[in-house]
Amino acid sequence: MKAKIFGLNVFLFAAIFVAALCAVAVRYEVRRLQTQVAALQQQQVALADHGRRLNLEIATMLDLAELYRKAIDEQNLLVPSVGDKTLLFLDRRPRS
Repeated sequence: MKAKIFGLNVFLFAAIFVAALCAVAVRYEVRRLQTQVAALQQQQVALADHGRRLNLEIATMLDLAELYRKAIDEQNLLVPSVGDKTLLFLDRRPRS
């Protein structure tokens, strides 16, 4: 009878020990995943910000392309080539 109770106690102790180890492992995994989620959220914010900047840059380029198209088509203006440009140097000394 005592051997049976002792065996049952050992079994219960082993079951509680395994359950405690599983609880510790689960808590560790939860903390690891929470850290990973926080890092991914920061990355998501940074990527969203970068995406907004890229959309603004695309819109600016489209506006410039539209401006060039209107200047060429409607006003008959030409985009100068490299040889057509002239540099002007201004005298910045104050006049006395």
